[in-house]
Amino acid sequence: MKLLTLVLFCSLIVAVSSRSATAQHATSPSPAARSPEVVLKEFYKWYIYAINHYKKATAPFEGGMATLKKYVTLRYIRATERNEKLPEGEGWDADYFLLDQDTSGFSEKNISVSKVVIKGTTATAIVNCGNTLKVSLIQEAGVWKIDKVKNDRGDGLVK
Repeated sequence: MKLLTLVLFCSLIVAVSSRSATAQHATSPSPAARSPEVVLKEFYKWYIYAINHYKKATAPFEGGMATLKKYVTLRYIRATERNEKLPEGEGWDADYFLLDQDTSGFSEKNISVSKVVIKGTTATAIVNCGNTLKVSLIQEAGVWKIDKVKNDRGDGLVK
């Protein structure tokens, strides 16, 4: 009888534990489940706020690098790093994500994203945030990340 009670008790604990773990997993979406549209809205809201309220700890290319890496491909980050090492007057001379030299007029409250077009592992959308930007994302480790940003003339850091 004691053995049966012990087995039933252990089974109950296992059942309750696995059910709560399954419920927790189902209610918190994984990063891979975020759509390109959500990624773009989250990124531009964070990025514009971070550059408008500068703090070294959260600035995108300083203390905020971990957050930047959640949204941007390693390829694009490396392109920005290479560009920063170029002599004055060479390379891209505007913000890498807003494509403007003066970023003071941008607001994280005025961001819109067009319908996203997905072809395979590439997604493209138009982001309006003060400038009109054509942003391409690719899947990196199953997560949508920004890989190219171009203005309405086709200019941008990455060709």
